[in-house]
Amino acid sequence: MTHRIAEARQMVTLPLDAGGGWHLFTFDYMTQDGMFSGYLHALDMGHAEQLLSEMKATAVLAGQMIEAEIPN
Repeated sequence: MTHRIAEARQMVTLPLDAGGGWHLFTFDYMTQDGMFSGYLHALDMGHAEQLLSEMKATAVLAGQMIEAEIPN
């Protein structure tokens, strides 16, 4: 049995303010497949830049977050 991943967009709700002074920041990145975006929580812009730098140096793929199946 084969599964196709749904091409329809999934919606994920993210808190805009995680409390305790943590705020949501976005970042963009380019691959051979095009431009994409991600997000992270940080205390301020300087903290967000530091976290992004650390992510670039240490990131590893953990797995798929959302999967949807289309019935045959």
